[in-house]
Amino acid sequence: MLKDRITIVHLLLCMETGGAETVVSHLITSTDPQVFRVVVITLCSRGALADQAEKKGARVIMAAPMIRGASLIYPYSLIATVRKVKPDIMHSHSGCGPTAALVSRCLGVPQIHTEHGRPYPDPRWMIELERLYCLRTKKIVAVSPLLKEYLHKAFRWPDEKVTVIENGIDTGHFLPRPKPFGLLSELGFQPDQKVVGSVGRLNQVKNYPVLLHAFRDVAAKVPEARLLIVGDGPERGNLERLIDRLGLSKICLLPGERFDIADLLSCMDIFVLPSWSEGTSMSLLEAMACARPVVASCVGGNQELVRHGQTGFLVKPDDVHSFTHHILSLLNNRHMAAGFGENCRKVVLERYRLGLMVEKYERLYEQMI
Repeated sequence: MLKDRITIVHLLLCMETGGAETVVSHLITSTDPQVFRVVVITLCSRGALADQAEKKGARVIMAAPMIRGASLIYPYSLIATVRKVKPDIMHSHSGCGPTAALVSRCLGVPQIHTEHGRPYPDPRWMIELERLYCLRTKKIVAVSPLLKEYLHKAFRWPDEKVTVIENGIDTGHFLPRPKPFGLLSELGFQPDQKVVGSVGRLNQVKNYPVLLHAFRDVAAKVPEARLLIVGDGPERGNLERLIDRLGLSKICLLPGERFDIADLLSCMDIFVLPSWSEGTSMSLLEAMACARPVVASCVGGNQELVRHGQTGFLVKPDDVHSFTHHILSLLNNRHMAAGFGENCRKVVLERYRLGLMVEKYERLYEQMI
């Protein structure tokens, strides 16, 4: 054990429910408290995950508002907040790289930055801004090998600057369970109905309209099929209108933001992730850990998680027909779906355990010191 604890400041936009925020939440509550002192600073809002993290002993600070634009020149209020914490390391996350780089330089604190996934599409001005600001960042962490390749190509950072630490989940919490018939009833589903599901923030990048169009065709072939999309976000209104227009109101449920995700995944027979862009999707990992076969878009980290024809199927994100075809294949072949689910669980246990991710970050922190 080190004589004095290492103080880590995590800087992120918010702790609303989302993939990157969930990763950070798991990391800060699992880091060894005997060796590391962890403080979280959010720039835009707190969010539900901040409350959960504080219940587990983490400290979360909401930064004072910064003047738009001025924060990219001298974020004085944030510098003052960070200075009071006296960090040994700044650990920034997607969206906070340039701001954290300025703070770390002003205070002489080494910075690590984790990219959890890039926006879709990735504006050229944003790439150039982050490339210039993060030139002196000590280490860039990509959450998947494909994301590392993209960062190397787009940002022209040297190969030794970027390392890969894949996301990890609690496989003791997310694990195969029997269908919870009480929860199914609460959701309005019958025990004999087949549930196609997804979990994610309701925004454009998640590409849920493609899933809705595919499910309309699925329901025409399998009338007992039901669709469950868990999450909330800015596209909710548009999705509800599309559900009405497609005639899916009676067979599609959007229950909003929920925190009983493991139980909800147990309700699903198939997990579908049609995103336009992904890093390493936490929702996908959680579904796989619960032994759910998947149909996912062949983008980003999905291509590394899903082994086509072994754990599920990979589909072009705009290919409604292929989504329909593969969902139907899994619904109509229980033996294949069960085999894919077992393989999913094995993949997660091999590479994506929470303890493995935390161990790699702790090692990186100690190397920085």
